[in-house]
Amino acid sequence: MAFASMKNSGCWLRQVFTLLSATILACFLTNQKAVASDQINREGINVDEARHLLTRTGIGASAQEIIELVGLPRGAAIDRIIDGMQSEPHIPMPEWVSLPPPHYHAQPDRDEQARRQFNRDRNAELSQLRTWWVSNLLQTNSPQTERLVLFWHDLFATDYKGTGRQSLAMARQNQTFREYGFGSWQVLLKKMIRDPALLFYLDADSNHKRAPNENLARELMELFVLGEGHYDEFTVREAARALTGMGVARLHNQSFRLKTWAQDRDPKTLFNQTAEFDADALIERLLAQPAASRFLATRFWHALVADDPPPSSWVDTVAERFRQSDHELSVLYRTVLQSDEFWAKENRGRIIKSPVDLIVGTARTLDFPKTQWQNMAQWQAALGMNLFSPPNVGGWKEGEAFVSTGRYHQRLQLLKVMMRRSLKQSTPNQIATSTSGNESLGNMNNMGPEMADSESSETISTGSMSMDGPTNMLVDTESRSMQMQVASDQTNKLLELELILAAEDYRGPVHYSVKLLNGKQNLWDSGRQKFHAGHDTEMFGRIDGAENASWSSQIFTLDSMLFSQADTIRLDFLNDAAGADGDRNLYVKGIRIDDHWRPSSDAIQHSGCPPKMPADQGNLYCQGYLLFNLDRTEHNLDSLPHWRASAAHLLWSRWDNEKSVGRIEIVLDDVVTPDKLYHTVRFNLVKRHQQPPMLELDSFGCWPSCIESWPKRAWVNEHFEPHKGIALPWIESDARRWSDKFEHADQFNALDASAQTMIASLWKSMPVILEQLQKTNRGHNKRKVLRTMLSLLKQPSVAIENTPYDNSAEVFDINIRYAPPKPVIPSPVDPFVKISSLPLLKDELERTNLALQELLLPLLAHDDVSTSPSNNSDR
Repeated sequence: MAFASMKNSGCWLRQVFTLLSATILACFLTNQKAVASDQINREGINVDEARHLLTRTGIGASAQEIIELVGLPRGAAIDRIIDGMQSEPHIPMPEWVSLPPPHYHAQPDRDEQARRQFNRDRNAELSQLRTWWVSNLLQTNSPQTERLVLFWHDLFATDYKGTGRQSLAMARQNQTFREYGFGSWQVLLKKMIRDPALLFYLDADSNHKRAPNENLARELMELFVLGEGHYDEFTVREAARALTGMGVARLHNQSFRLKTWAQDRDPKTLFNQTAEFDADALIERLLAQPAASRFLATRFWHALVADDPPPSSWVDTVAERFRQSDHELSVLYRTVLQSDEFWAKENRGRIIKSPVDLIVGTARTLDFPKTQWQNMAQWQAALGMNLFSPPNVGGWKEGEAFVSTGRYHQRLQLLKVMMRRSLKQSTPNQIATSTSGNESLGNMNNMGPEMADSESSETISTGSMSMDGPTNMLVDTESRSMQMQVASDQTNKLLELELILAAEDYRGPVHYSVKLLNGKQNLWDSGRQKFHAGHDTEMFGRIDGAENASWSSQIFTLDSMLFSQADTIRLDFLNDAAGADGDRNLYVKGIRIDDHWRPSSDAIQHSGCPPKMPADQGNLYCQGYLLFNLDRTEHNLDSLPHWRASAAHLLWSRWDNEKSVGRIEIVLDDVVTPDKLYHTVRFNLVKRHQQPPMLELDSFGCWPSCIESWPKRAWVNEHFEPHKGIALPWIESDARRWSDKFEHADQFNALDASAQTMIASLWKSMPVILEQLQKTNRGHNKRKVLRTMLSLLKQPSVAIENTPYDNSAEVFDINIRYAPPKPVIPSPVDPFVKISSLPLLKDELERTNLALQELLLPLLAHDDVSTSPSNNSDR
């Protein structure tokens, strides 16, 4: 393939951008194009068919992916797509997803500063989750899996903020889509009516038989299973009754819990049948309706075939085969791909690209734009598709809504920004492809006027990289001499200083610097750095909240001797600017020195507009700086109490003074015993009429479970067997009630030694716990109840040495300093980029014998684009 007609890379770059721009309107272009340019090849698919299959089922299509399918029979090509479905992401989810949920239950007891910091931590997790998904979308070897996960995310639309900032629940919902999204539709639906994120979002966790909440029932029928017009209001009310009691065990790792006391078990009438329908039976009744299979078949049409409505005959055929398969999703998927309508040329290019398709798909197709991956979640949000934050329960408005007048212009601008930034980063003199977005100030190579923007006057050096400069960064002359001096001593260990930054740009990027100080002595200075991963506020407006910021990792590798001498790290924001059409700001999440993480909330901020509270530190809206104290004090674990907890909280209480009966629900956080760790330990103190106080534990109160093996005499919920419990009284060993109604002695004696000691310590610690609770926000309002229970436990007639519980058990020491450290936010890993420049892209097209428009546009023969680099007419 010859490229002699291209005089320079700038000419070829214009061709790439012209074709990319055309993809935005491909849906309209192909509607007017003749559809008889090639005969359908049933023996082996051609380039356009391969690209069509890949872009419909996946996200973008690289030259290598296309050429691997060319020549395969359609059936074999479809098999390859289906066989490539995966239940695990290509890149593992962030580490915090595998940890227990944060202590949401403690929010009412936190002060305003702590509450805001808690919310910022959850926003940071959600931001990291978005960045992780973009990275996975870019690097996965199963883009068909990711596209299907996106489909389910849009169908079961759940907004992070609407869940109450339940970042972990959002991540686990994404896992559910991966694990169950290509199996049984019935199984997936039953999983989703138990999904914590969806239950939180639709307020279904509080659905009680006394006042059924209709949200989940209505959306289940209208948006998830049947569609409008296939149910009535009476059925909504009956379905809501069937869904009562579906809940989340918030203290038991957010697992599903059937709240049987809230469940309506009376007969219900659903679609002319009456029975004691529960939630699972509701799903089965819904799938028995003819509209169910037609509804999902239609949704698959719009996801895989065209934005236009499907023919009724097609829906009938596909829906019937889906129904006969007992609603197997793989059968529905395969049936759609095998249909003639899927391959019909009039349906090529008939789906307007979503922002994910446009941004990530373009990057996967061309490869070199992957270097901008840390900005992509933000760019997608600017174009109307903010992952994990759909606009409402109906999901995103797609099709022509994605190319409305304002959005079309934004699409063009973002493609230009992505191309410019990625090509700037792949200049020949730069050592490695990177997403750090971090450069020193110097001279920038001319990228051509067609890609110029407001940063064109700011230039970067073509000098070599220093060992102790930021990763994949070019450094200026002033800082280079200082760094070379440090680097000359090769005998000392090297440590990483990592900055987690985000920025809003305005007429140019943020400039910053970082210094290591000992008192006023400057031990090391990065020099003036330019941060290129910012959000252009002049073009796209302000960032809507910290959770939508694109955080970027900036790494400096320095001699460990510098850190041993330094007592402070100073990070300066150097070039604040603002105007009527934008603002320039720097956001600092924190810093990491090897494995030691220091959040900005622990720093000291000096700026022209200081934060009102420490939780807002790191938001540099004005020029200023942050000081991080390098306190090296470490806790000696051997010196900590063997029985300890970070906090005690009163969850709920009720007391009847006349009858002297009541209940107090208590939870301890971060409990440590000599042989176990518990994220939460919840128990009830109960006083019944003419009975001693009882300590109650149940199977959903602790994480991990306080009782590994439940006694045979334990109470079991007959309507939900996973729910078990034991009740142990505060009473003398020989008292009649020790082995009375609930056979307490048998329950206690059947426990292992560890559980017995835990219960003894809880009883022995109860006075301390009740005193601590009175100091909390909720406990302060219930002081009378707490004091009443405390007086009962302090009666001289019953001391622990006279009870069945071990008097040698220790009392819990409760102090916030025993809270575990926050997990270190790991450095994101840059995607591998094979084609890092336009010359390499041209080489790849030559190697695969593809024309540029074959890579980017549907149904365009080679003579349709006058600037085509190829005159090959075989495709």
